[in-house]
Amino acid sequence: MVGVSVDEDIGLIPPFIEKYQIKYPILVMGFDPNVSADGFVLPTSFLYDRQGRIAKIYTGIVLESTFRSDIESLLAEK
Repeated sequence: MVGVSVDEDIGLIPPFIEKYQIKYPILVMGFDPNVSADGFVLPTSFLYDRQGRIAKIYTGIVLESTFRSDIESLLAEK
């Protein structure tokens, strides 16, 4: 799992990581006012299968129980 930040002020990222005790890597995409994010929902999460293909796309907040269930289903696949 990785997080992706699109914050304009990258100085906001370390306090956010500390406050929420984030243990996974955070990638910084940077901010470009010339690039439109129309239609892109944050957060968006991608769940990949064993072959590296996208198995699920989640938009918005997702419950941990949903992630666990979907991951367990993928792990059970042969």
